[in-house]
Amino acid sequence: MTRHIRPSRIDFKRVLSHAVETVSPLISAKLQSLDIKLSTGDISVSADEVRLVQVLQNLLSNASKFTPRSGRIELVAYVARARLCVAISDNGRGMDPAAIDKTFELFTQGADNTETFHVGLGIGLALARFIVEMHGGTIWASSAGVGRGSTFSFELPGATLEDHSANALK
Repeated sequence: MTRHIRPSRIDFKRVLSHAVETVSPLISAKLQSLDIKLSTGDISVSADEVRLVQVLQNLLSNASKFTPRSGRIELVAYVARARLCVAISDNGRGMDPAAIDKTFELFTQGADNTETFHVGLGIGLALARFIVEMHGGTIWASSAGVGRGSTFSFELPGATLEDHSANALK
């Protein structure tokens, strides 16, 4: 893994659009719905655009993999305290709360059975954590338990929200 990032001021909505475009075939193939809720206005953040796309692709791809056919995935993004806050939730198979701490370890995958087995190397979430932490951010997972969905969240510093609605009134 590279140990360098090239942060610049980027448009989060453009980054999200690239990530969604990549994972849309997975979501569509399983007839899943993806609901995106963003703050009104322009969200910008100081980040490496290519790496942030990777984080979003990994989290959205995992949500699709572990969510059943016709399931729901929701992405919420907003700016609070100069931090970009993103949460990706699903109504998929969820996780045992005792296993959440190991979720971001390299080569770790959830306990699979033959019905829900997914091929993968177990590096996507470890890579996402590595990239988020290189940006000075934090990433975590939560779940109410097996069969009750999961939420993967991260925050990055250096974000701003510019709301143009007030300017339109002048």
